[in-house]
Amino acid sequence: MHGRPRHSHFLGEKSIDFGGVTKDFFTSFWGVAFQTYFDGDVAKVPLVSPQKLADKPRMQALGRVLEHGWRLTGELPVRFCEASIIAVLHGEDTVPNEALERSFLWCISEFEREVPCSVLEGGKVDDYNRDAVFGLYRRFSMQCLPATSQDELREHILTVARCEFLITPMAILSYMRSGITDLVSLKTSLTVQRISELYQVLSSTCANVLKNVRAECEDLRPEEERVYKFLTVYIGGLDGDQLLKFLHFVTGSSSTPVGKGIMVSFNSF
Repeated sequence: MHGRPRHSHFLGEKSIDFGGVTKDFFTSFWGVAFQTYFDGDVAKVPLVSPQKLADKPRMQALGRVLEHGWRLTGELPVRFCEASIIAVLHGEDTVPNEALERSFLWCISEFEREVPCSVLEGGKVDDYNRDAVFGLYRRFSMQCLPATSQDELREHILTVARCEFLITPMAILSYMRSGITDLVSLKTSLTVQRISELYQVLSSTCANVLKNVRAECEDLRPEEERVYKFLTVYIGGLDGDQLLKFLHFVTGSSSTPVGKGIMVSFNSF
């Protein structure tokens, strides 16, 4: 496992694995796992139920896949809630408030996200915003009056996030941790700071992806320049699910490609 190359192939498909097929395998695996064992909008949180809690071996298998995926591809399944992954590797008490806040905002829908983001960035808590915040409180069983200030809303978000991402799924996170074969070395390579950095770089946002799209040749012909600009406009207009499908199709992964990024080349016929 450690330091040894691995090659993947799909049954019935011919391929040469230079890393993309392996990434495709893990992306496909987590896509199914997120539908079956997780909940949330962009960020996915372990779904707690009596059946899931009784299925410890399968939860341990998720921990092993998480470990193997990192060792083979150098990527994390960034749709897996950042706060929960930190808790799996380092424990619930190590999760920073910034990761909890980011995880909460990515776990709710884009529509729900608009108001809290506005308030957290300094917007006023007017009647409309207060009603929207109260709707979130009802969803997460917060039995208190809506926040009237930026600081109060942030504190309420952190309270919800600790409950939803750390306390409620604590048993499942513990099962996943027990499935990791070499937790010490994984914690060494994936420190809390490193995990947060990876999430900010690899998260599938239009802005992140567009930063990593570049033409292979700088001197493009006019018709190539038009196509290239069309591609960037197309990427910028994709919603969350469409962007994930685009990345999976082009790179084999649902994470933003780093390093060389996505190289756009043109053929002359």
